[in-house]
Amino acid sequence: MNYQTKRVLFGLLLAAFLSAPIFAQSPAAVETLEQLDGEAAKLGAAIIQKLGTLGTGLRIRFGEFSFEGSDTSLGTYLTNQLAAVLVNQGGSGYTIITGPVTGAAGENAYTLSGEILQLGSNIRVYTKLTRSQDSSLSAVWNTDFVLGSFIEDLTAVSSSSSSGRVRRDSYETDSRDAPVTAALGAWISRTIHEGDEDWFQVSSDRAGQLVLETANSSFDPYMELYDESGHNQLDENDDSGDGSNPRIEVNAEAGQIFIVKVRGYGSGETGDYRFRASFEAVEEDATEPNDSIEQATPLELGSEPVTASLRSRSDVDFYRLEIPAAGRLKVYTESRMDTLLTLYDGEGEILDEDDDSGSGSNARISRDVPAGTVYIKVRGYEGERGSYTLHLEF
Repeated sequence: MNYQTKRVLFGLLLAAFLSAPIFAQSPAAVETLEQLDGEAAKLGAAIIQKLGTLGTGLRIRFGEFSFEGSDTSLGTYLTNQLAAVLVNQGGSGYTIITGPVTGAAGENAYTLSGEILQLGSNIRVYTKLTRSQDSSLSAVWNTDFVLGSFIEDLTAVSSSSSSGRVRRDSYETDSRDAPVTAALGAWISRTIHEGDEDWFQVSSDRAGQLVLETANSSFDPYMELYDESGHNQLDENDDSGDGSNPRIEVNAEAGQIFIVKVRGYGSGETGDYRFRASFEAVEEDATEPNDSIEQATPLELGSEPVTASLRSRSDVDFYRLEIPAAGRLKVYTESRMDTLLTLYDGEGEILDEDDDSGSGSNARISRDVPAGTVYIKVRGYEGERGSYTLHLEF
């Protein structure tokens, strides 16, 4: 082989070496504790092998495995699980200690610690072995995990709603123009970090009542509903769901697309939550049409409560009631949404109205009325939509 050929071959080998990745491994898809224990055992075996090359009489202590500067369940797990692996499977060449290393013992002392990072849709754990005497780095191992729901829960940062120390979730970065697609009926786990807002795209596969809601939130979330453009706002809600969670009900057509934004109620609100878009069975509203006094649905005292719904932001429901003799009439709603009640006399003059005197955000009116006709109007506060039950007592 002549010199020129050797030179070309060497160049090709060098180029191939330089282009090869430093680490070549596939991220582990871990969804159970048993699988995570297996990955920790593999890492522990590699650490034990390295310690065997450093001599005997070693003193090993564990430092922190931090996730982007914060404590997480995954970091605590790695600290304790690796210590257990080293104690139970290691030889007699080292001792695990929990306190600081001082004096002459520092010559054979090492610290095992780690840094956990989110890299796209993966979590990478850098485990470092450092000499305690001079902080020099003796070895580094990297372990990759797919950021599935199990690992996602273990890397969640415990924080109060006023803290900004909440990690970015695996769906970032999303925006009004690049929303996350939400499959109907499936919960999506997400976080709101400092300065964050989350965007979802929901496609209706049939006509019906579409319910958009959050749950299990560690802060006070706020929801805004837009049309397909993401710019024309259709609705918004704060607390119509369970606890401080928002809930929006919208009448959807088959093939209709909605854009949903979730943010903290206040600018400093951060935390984790779940989002879901699903269809809810809606019974036919037998009271319609009753959008005016002239169309008011007749009711009778002593009859069963009436269940109906407000289907749009402008929808109102009117009811007519005949009072046989003067007495006290009680009218109230039972609903997830924030309802308003207005009571009219037979001439259409307002007798009373109420917003939140009932349970939660429900309306309630109790007043003396004369014999004759009265009308009751039910509407949602600021156009809220949803189902309600109207109760009458006399």
